Amino acid sequence: SGEVQAIDNISVSGNVNNNGEILTNNSFSAKDTITTKKLIAKEGITTDKLENKGIVATEKNLNINKDLINSGNIQAIGKISVAENTNNTGEILTNSSFTSKNLKTTNKLMTKDDINISKLENSGKVISNKKLNVDGSLINSGEIQTLDNINIKENIVNSGDILTNGTLTSKDVKNDKVISVSKDINTGKLENSGKVSTAKKLDINGNLTNLGNIQAVENISVTNNVLNKGTILTNGFFTSKDIKNEKELSANKDISVSKLENSGNVLTNSKININGVLTNTGELKALDSITVSGDTTNNGSILTNKNFVTFDLINNKKLIAKEKIDIKNLKNTGTIASGNKFTINGNLENTNSIETTKFDIIGNKLTNSGSIKADNITTNVANITNDGKILSFNNISFSNAQNIRNTNEIIALKEIKANNTNLVNSGNIASNEKLLLNSSNITNTNKIASSTIEMQNNKKFDNTGEIKGNNVTLTTTNDIDLVGKLHGAQ
Repeated sequence: SGEVQAIDNISVSGNVNNNGEILTNNSFSAKDTITTKKLIAKEGITTDKLENKGIVATEKNLNINKDLINSGNIQAIGKISVAENTNNTGEILTNSSFTSKNLKTTNKLMTKDDINISKLENSGKVISNKKLNVDGSLINSGEIQTLDNINIKENIVNSGDILTNGTLTSKDVKNDKVISVSKDINTGKLENSGKVSTAKKLDINGNLTNLGNIQAVENISVTNNVLNKGTILTNGFFTSKDIKNEKELSANKDISVSKLENSGNVLTNSKININGVLTNTGELKALDSITVSGDTTNNGSILTNKNFVTFDLINNKKLIAKEKIDIKNLKNTGTIASGNKFTINGNLENTNSIETTKFDIIGNKLTNSGSIKADNITTNVANITNDGKILSFNNISFSNAQNIRNTNEIIALKEIKANNTNLVNSGNIASNEKLLLNSSNITNTNKIASSTIEMQNNKKFDNTGEIKGNNVTLTTTNDIDLVGKLHGAQ
C-alpha cells in the first residue's frame, strides 16, 4: 500500500496486489495483477490477468496473457495486447493498436492504430485512427469512430452511432440509430429504423427492410427483396428483386427491380425498369422511360417524360407519358395521355379518357364508352363497339373491321375510312372531308354526314335515319331501303 520505485526491471514470479504506487524506468512483469492506485513502467508491462481500478501506464507495450478488467485508466504508447477477454468500464488509450478476444466496454477505448478483437459489445466510445476489425459480432449502443475501415465478420446490432471515413463490411445489420460511412457499405441482410448513409455504394447481399432513412451518393444494390416504409435516396442506381414501397424511393439514375408494389412515391431522373409485375396505388415519376415486362395495375399516378411500356394494363386513375405508350391489352377507367404515340397490341376496354397524338390498335376487340381523342386514329380490330366518343383532329381508319356498332359519336375533322365492314349506327358519324363506307353492310338509324360519302359496292343498305353530304355515292347490286333521308348535292 506504499510506494515501490526501481530504475531497473521489476519482475514478480507470483501475483501482485497493488494498493499503492509501483514505478519503474524499465519493465514490469508479474502473474495475476490487481492494482487500485498506480502502476507505471516505462519499458513495458507484462501480466497474466490484469484488474485495474487506478492508473496503468507505459511508454512501450502492455501485454496481458489472460483477461483484462479495467475500471480505471490505462495508457500505452506501444501496443496493448489482451490474450483473453476485456471488460472495460474505464479508459483505455494507446498510440498503437489494441488486441483482445471479446471486449465489453462502457466507457472509452481510443487507439491510433488498429483495433482487433473477437467480439465487441460497446455502450461507451470506441475510437480508432485506423481500422476496427471484429472476428465475431458487434453490439453497439454507444459511439464508434474510425478513420479507416470497419470490418465485422458476423452481425451488427446498432442502437448507437457508427461513424467511419473508410468502408463498413459485415453480415446482417440491424440499425436503430446512425451508421455514417464515407466509403462503401457491404452487408448481408439490413434492417434499418434509423439512418444509414454513405458517400459511396451500399451493397446489401440479402433482404432490405427500411423504416428509417437510407442515403447513398453512389449505387444501392439489394440482391433480394425490399420492404421500404421509410426513405431511400441515391444519386446513383437502385437495383433489387421484389420491392414493396410504402413511402419514398428516389434515385438520380435507373431504378431496376423484379417486381414493384408501390403505395408511396418512386422517383427517378432516369429510367424505371420492372422485370415483372407493377402494382401502383401511389405515384411513379421518371424523367426517362418506364418499362414493365409483366402486367401493370394502376390505381395511382404514373408520369414519365418519355415512354411507358407494359404487357396488360388496368388503369383506374392516371397515366401520362410525354412520348409513347406501348401495351398489350388495356382496361381503362381512368385517364391516359401520351404526347406522341399510343399503341395497343391486343384488346381495349375504355370507360373514361384516352388522349394522344397517334392512336394505333391491333387486336380483336375495341369497346369504348368513354372518350378517345387523337390527331390520327388507326385500328386493325375485328369488333368495334362505341358507346362514347371517338374524336380525331385528322383521320380515322378502321381497317379489317368485321363489325362496327356506334351509339354515340365517331368524328374526324378530315377523313373516316370504314370499308368492308358491317356498320350499325344509331349515333352520329361525321367528318369534314370524306367518309368511305365501300363494300359494307350499312344499318343507320341516326346520322352519317361528310362532304364526300362513298358507299360503293354496297352489300346491304338499311337507312331510317339521315345520310347527308355534298357528294354522296351509293352503288349496289342489291335492293335498297330508302325510308330515311339520303342527301347529296351531286
